[in-house]
Amino acid sequence: MLFKLCYTVNLLDIHSCELLEFNLDGSEAIRLVLRSPTDEERSKGHQSFNAVLDVLVEIEPTKKSLPVFTALIEGRRPPKGQKATSAEEMIIRKGPSYGLEDYPNPFVSFVDMVMVKLSKAGYVFVGVLRWRYAQEGPPSPISSLGLLCSNDAGATWHPIPSRYSIVNVTPPHTVFVIQETDVNEIRDLIDTGEPVYHELMRKAKELQHSSPRSSVLIAVSAAEVAVKSIIVNKVPKIKWFVDNIQSPPVVKILIQYLPELFQDEKQFYKPKKEDRLIKTIEYAVNIRNEIVHKGEGPPSTEKVSEIIDAVQELLWICDYYSGYRWAELHINAMKRVTTQPT
Repeated sequence: MLFKLCYTVNLLDIHSCELLEFNLDGSEAIRLVLRSPTDEERSKGHQSFNAVLDVLVEIEPTKKSLPVFTALIEGRRPPKGQKATSAEEMIIRKGPSYGLEDYPNPFVSFVDMVMVKLSKAGYVFVGVLRWRYAQEGPPSPISSLGLLCSNDAGATWHPIPSRYSIVNVTPPHTVFVIQETDVNEIRDLIDTGEPVYHELMRKAKELQHSSPRSSVLIAVSAAEVAVKSIIVNKVPKIKWFVDNIQSPPVVKILIQYLPELFQDEKQFYKPKKEDRLIKTIEYAVNIRNEIVHKGEGPPSTEKVSEIIDAVQELLWICDYYSGYRWAELHINAMKRVTTQPT
């Protein structure tokens, strides 16, 4: 049986009629299709600046869940206000189908398994795309439009009852150029996933206006995690030492240690203390310490915005140091210098 989990990709604006199709390797081949909403979906209220992601997989239902799928496709549902314990108790009736919990337990367990499998693939895929191509958007990138099943190879789709969930949608957003996607590169990046410091950064951006103090705290934490990450990636033997430094001296590491650590690189970013980005990072660390240790209030809106921009820039620099050379496309403030290896 074919299953399709449909997602709204919040604030991922494609502006194209082209599809991005991607097949994941594995015991069960999962197919992902990223696209603009159809005219029918728009007529139902789907915003054009929110892309649609279809995650598909073909899985044979378990012996106990298959009769329930058959009943569901026939239009049968649990009796009103009751939980069905088997497919035989499902009837054709009018009114809402209620939630997944009203269906037989073997069916519920199988649907939950499919949901976990497809949602994990969807979240990783969208996270990697947003990271790789510097796409803005909320920390919760996708919201479910529902799971569907088909017993005729996708010619007809039948909705499967779902559980309730709430997803926050916040600006900003950017336009995603689907034609520029490197499918092979994305395949490799999916194996590692989006770095956790980028996830932290999205949360910092979400709180920038509603809770600026929290935003600064999370942004500085993202910077520290990123700096620790590139050191451990370069020198795995000191992982224990780095992991046990609660607050690494970010600015000193950037200015003094990283150029030495990466001196064998043909190209690297050499920050200087007078650079505006370094000054802003240093200011952010000091403000974070004031907030944590003295309970100080947040800086001005303009300063918070500067901190967010500077930390985001630093994260791209850390990506570059980690071997993701494409990150230089997103780096603005720091000059790249060319050196000859000794």
